[in-house]
Amino acid sequence: MRAEDIDDIFDGRWVTKYEYLVSCPICGDSTSHPHMHLNPTKGVYYCFHCGAKGHLKQLVDDYAHGARYKKSVSKKVDQAVDKIDFYDFSRIIAMVPDALNTKAMDYLHERGMSDEEIVTYQVRLARYGKFAWRVVFPMVEERKVVCFAGRKMPGVDGTKWRFPRRDETISTASETVYNINSVEDHHTVVITEGIFDAINIERLSRGGICGVALNGKRLHQPQLYKLLKLPKVETFCVMLDSDAKMETLTAAKQLSVYGKKVKICLLGSGEPEDIISEDELAFRVNESPYLDIHTEVKGILG
Repeated sequence: MRAEDIDDIFDGRWVTKYEYLVSCPICGDSTSHPHMHLNPTKGVYYCFHCGAKGHLKQLVDDYAHGARYKKSVSKKVDQAVDKIDFYDFSRIIAMVPDALNTKAMDYLHERGMSDEEIVTYQVRLARYGKFAWRVVFPMVEERKVVCFAGRKMPGVDGTKWRFPRRDETISTASETVYNINSVEDHHTVVITEGIFDAINIERLSRGGICGVALNGKRLHQPQLYKLLKLPKVETFCVMLDSDAKMETLTAAKQLSVYGKKVKICLLGSGEPEDIISEDELAFRVNESPYLDIHTEVKGILG
């Protein structure tokens, strides 16, 4: 491997003519005091922090994607997550700090995420502990990671989504609204169940509508209070999965009690992630009725 390739792929520095120093993508050591040495001449690597070693080509195959993507859209990342310190976040779940391997990238692509979205949403890959081999989504509030969610990839045992215990993070999943940090100047917010749903809403709206996720079917009180504090939101549209009819109505009522304008979008089938175009999203939001006594009674009676 050529020396110029190392500079293009990894974010580090040359310490000798033959040794390139980077933060270890395997143990996630400190970016300010990196420990992994790369030797492109010999084609090997070694981390003096965790002892990881092997062929440099394999390291590139497993970890280079994230570095390339990070550099290619660095300006957008800076705008989206301005100087968030992910060191503590990566240490908590012992995961790779800045890269995804090929399998993880393929899985996210299959779920509809682009390379730019993967970087913007700062998706990571856990390799150890109870989050092992899950793609991990940080939840950001006021430019700080307060919680995270791990989605298993194909072939991994356990539940689809896994969240940290209360003592492992600042806020629990039921206290956090995914993507709430992106609301800012949006006047319409679509409330969904899952992270991929919220990302799809954001993707299709092209800036006009913001998608957020409850990490489940229920709108919990801490989440409700955070939504109520959004100063510029004029309309909430509750768009949970098609099997969450009563939960949709309940969440809408919770918001309307505080005088918020709330629309109810009952999907006939599927989930918000299945919406395929900007026009379809706009139609569903525009045609959804506002909560009133008629929609409430109709929802109760089915």
